[in-house]
Amino acid sequence: LMAQSPVFQAMFCHDSAEKSTGNIEIEGYSAAAVRELKRFMYTGKAGNLRDVGAEVLELAVMYDLPLLKALCAKALPDLISESSACGIFATAQTHSLHELRDCAVKFMNDHPQVFSTAQWKDSIAKDVELVTAFCKAQAELSGQSARPS
Repeated sequence: LMAQSPVFQAMFCHDSAEKSTGNIEIEGYSAAAVRELKRFMYTGKAGNLRDVGAEVLELAVMYDLPLLKALCAKALPDLISESSACGIFATAQTHSLHELRDCAVKFMNDHPQVFSTAQWKDSIAKDVELVTAFCKAQAELSGQSARPS
C-alpha cells in the first residue's frame, strides 16, 4: 500500500494509529468501494466501477492515486444516471474534473427530472454553492456550443 499511495506511506512512516495497529479504517464508504480501492492498489486494475465509481473516485483523490482517479473519470460518463448525476457532478466539480463535470451537466440538462430527485435536493441542501457551480458550468457549455467552429 505504501508503494502505491503517498498518503498510506505517510500513515505508516510517522507515528500514527495506523502504524501502531497495522490497520487502516476507511469510514463513510461502502465495502464494495473499499474493495475496489484495494483491488486497484494490489493489481493496478479497477473492476466494479459501474456500481461504486463515484465513491472510488473520492477514495482515489483522498489517497492520492492519480491513475485510479483518471480511470474513474474516464468510466463515469458512461455510468451517469438520474440517481448518480448529482453526485458525479459534485465530485467532478470539487476535484476540477471538467470533462466529467460537463458530461454530468449535459445529462442533467437532457434529463430535467434529475432536479426533482432526493439526491439533488440533498446535495443543494448540503452545499448551496453547488447550484452556482452548476449554473456556471451550464453557461460555459452553452457558450461553447454557441461559438462557430
